[in-house]
Amino acid sequence: GFAARRTRADRGGGARGVRHEVRPHAQQLQRGRVRARRSLRSAKRHVRAPAPHRCPPYPVPTHGAADPSGPLRIGDQVTVTCGDGYELGRGGSEVVTCTEDGTYDYIDECVPLPACPPLEPPEHGHVSPAGNVTLGRCALITCDEGYGFDDDDEGKKAPCCYMDVIDGVVKFEQGKRCFKPDQFCEVCSDVTVCPHCFIGHKEFAGKRRDFHFD
Repeated sequence: GFAARRTRADRGGGARGVRHEVRPHAQQLQRGRVRARRSLRSAKRHVRAPAPHRCPPYPVPTHGAADPSGPLRIGDQVTVTCGDGYELGRGGSEVVTCTEDGTYDYIDECVPLPACPPLEPPEHGHVSPAGNVTLGRCALITCDEGYGFDDDDEGKKAPCCYMDVIDGVVKFEQGKRCFKPDQFCEVCSDVTVCPHCFIGHKEFAGKRRDFHFD
């Protein structure tokens, strides 16, 4: 009986001992698996993804257009243009390139062009359009009935809005003035015909002599 009890005790003790030895081993295996999974996830994060072969369609700016409008391959280019009265905000090239990382070298937008202050109409004339003439566009001067332009008068019939780089502002070019036909000076060699113009020379109507030859 004693031998049997000892055997059972030994078995019991042995079984308990085995279980105590097995549990730490299983925990170690579990911790090892967790560490392996974490290492795998970390390795995946550090693996560089293959470079894309295309760029998505270029984002078309408001008041603008992009051509072509679909996806582009690496190295391909898209032309960006703006509608009437607008220009590219960055003032750069209209050509944008699809780069190796699948993005465009820059994204631009269309912004309103600066406008010149309204052009003052000449005396006996008027201007069209009266306002909202943007950079690079021109206005038209017309004279009232019975008046006209002297070709030798300074200025333009269609002055344009331009950027004055010195003053840093947009302004109109000088416009022509309107005169009556009898105020025009012509090339003259007879003082009796054109007493208020230089002999043999055509003078601006606005710079006429204030005296006559005798």
